[in-house]
Amino acid sequence: MTDKVLLVLAMVAYGTAALGFGASWRRERAADAGSDAPAWHRHIPTVLFGIGIVLVSCLIAQRWMQAGRPPFKTLYESMILFVWCASVLFVPMRYVAGVPLVGACSSLLLTVALAYAGWRADLEIVSLPPALQSPWFVPHVTVYFLGYGALLVAMVAAAVHLRHPEWRVTLRGRGQAVGYEELMHVAVLVGFPLITAGLVLGAVWAKEAWGDYWAWDPKESWALICWCVYGIYFHVRRMGKRGRHAGAWLVIAGFALVLLSYLGMGLLPTSEGSAHAYQ
Repeated sequence: MTDKVLLVLAMVAYGTAALGFGASWRRERAADAGSDAPAWHRHIPTVLFGIGIVLVSCLIAQRWMQAGRPPFKTLYESMILFVWCASVLFVPMRYVAGVPLVGACSSLLLTVALAYAGWRADLEIVSLPPALQSPWFVPHVTVYFLGYGALLVAMVAAAVHLRHPEWRVTLRGRGQAVGYEELMHVAVLVGFPLITAGLVLGAVWAKEAWGDYWAWDPKESWALICWCVYGIYFHVRRMGKRGRHAGAWLVIAGFALVLLSYLGMGLLPTSEGSAHAYQ
């Protein structure tokens, strides 16, 4: 099966999962209001989401075998990896808290990400430059993208909290209702250590490859700025109710900076010659 076919099938899976999660969320809201809305099989969108993960996994594995290297070099390949990482990070949150609204928003965003990957797809196999032919390559990139996936979920939960701070979800097995701000915080607690680990692994790799832990490469600088924003978030959140509200805005701003460092770095004049520039 070709890359394009797998990509289209994955888009369909995530797109229909988004519709299913949305319908499940509307049913839950109707049930809370006392409506006799028809029951919706909550497992259906989860299964569709799982099919999407399987298809994206097949896409990564097929690309890996075709290229004979980890398929994380081009923008197209990295977008596929991002979708996979975000999906894997969403699964435990879905199990613990249900959160069909977050599932709908996340699935829709992942569908858009796959569409963007297909639009920008450079299906030609490119070789890795010598600097990337390192055992640090896979753990550095994978850990970072897992962190990005968690921060995507945090951003969605933050947006829901800011729009409807009164909405609650019930945690599985505990019967405890919490706000979307709490879900956001849990996702940041997962994502922040991951991007910290990615930053450290990158520094160690740079020392081994170029002799310095830090070279002030544009991507390195923006990655550090993103890390600082999320670090500030933890301090701001401790400032009571207003701090939590401001913290949600910081989470959204932080993910906007993540997108800038990931997709917008090529627009910077200083990005020419960067080891982090996608081809």
